[in-house]
Amino acid sequence: MDNKQIAIRKIALTSLFSATAIGLGYALAPIPNVELITATLFLSGYILSWKYGIYSAVITYLVFSIFNPFGFSHPLLLTSQVIGGIAAVIAGNISRKYKNLIIFILSGFLITLFYDVITNIAGYLVFVSEQTLIVYIAGGIVFCLIHIISNIFIFGLILFPLQRLFEKLAI
Repeated sequence: MDNKQIAIRKIALTSLFSATAIGLGYALAPIPNVELITATLFLSGYILSWKYGIYSAVITYLVFSIFNPFGFSHPLLLTSQVIGGIAAVIAGNISRKYKNLIIFILSGFLITLFYDVITNIAGYLVFVSEQTLIVYIAGGIVFCLIHIISNIFIFGLILFPLQRLFEKLAI
């Protein structure tokens, strides 16, 4: 394949990763803090590159936010979501070097923790008053734990075997 064909292939795959992440995001939206967007963006960084993966993260969160059934994200919250998505992409790209189950599980944990911290800070700055701070923090911890635990399982039980399959298929 020449460079033009490779670029076209990567653009097509970027679109597919974005569409998959968005579709999975909407499919699991009714289940609080169980999601596959992070895993999909991680995989885009793993398979494509950090550059095309970042395009996928930005497209994913812009579309998901604009057409979100729960309403449009505040710009500060949207920015933190995009940053979290970019972190997933970069971790996926770095994980290519290791191809190890522990690295995938650790990545799922760290990415999700980072994402939850930055989005909770953004949410706090946008939505919370002094009167609701304790409730916001307590609720955030519970949802953060659900998110982290679910992503640990997703990264270990789904993503790790999936990346091995993609490598066999030479995707």
